[in-house]
Amino acid sequence: MLLVRWATQSIDSIICVSRAVRQNMLDLGISGGRCHVIYNTYMSSRVPSDPETDLREELGLDADTPIVGCVGQIAEWKGQELFIQAAQIVSTVPTPAHFVIIGDVVDSKEIEYRTKMLRAIDETKKGCKIHWLGYRPYASQIIGQMDVIVHASSKEDPLPTIIIEAMS
Repeated sequence: MLLVRWATQSIDSIICVSRAVRQNMLDLGISGGRCHVIYNTYMSSRVPSDPETDLREELGLDADTPIVGCVGQIAEWKGQELFIQAAQIVSTVPTPAHFVIIGDVVDSKEIEYRTKMLRAIDETKKGCKIHWLGYRPYASQIIGQMDVIVHASSKEDPLPTIIIEAMS
């Protein structure tokens, strides 16, 4: 905490991407008058309009098969295991739905968690169809092909851009 205060003492303003990030700064002892919330934006014009991947074709699914997706960095606090558990619960009732996880680790500290997540997918009960697709450069193209997007973070997410992308 002292390091943060020292590092920010000569800064006039701090831009926070959400109220949650601002609150974290306040909790660290930084003056509220210096912390300003400016939300991230999503620039759909930067994403190629034609999807490189037809998700249903890639997974061998009909047009009527529901796809439920969880997209983002693979990290314990992002809740992929929670998503897998929810998929198993939903799948106790016969459903044609397929569940898709898109993303990969960005920090080597999360490699063990990814291994645990993949093991959980392998151990899912029969009837639960979960696919891990790994990192995709234009995940937002694939999001538009999903029927449901799940934000499964188990801890406060400062600004879940997946929600912004899913709504665009």
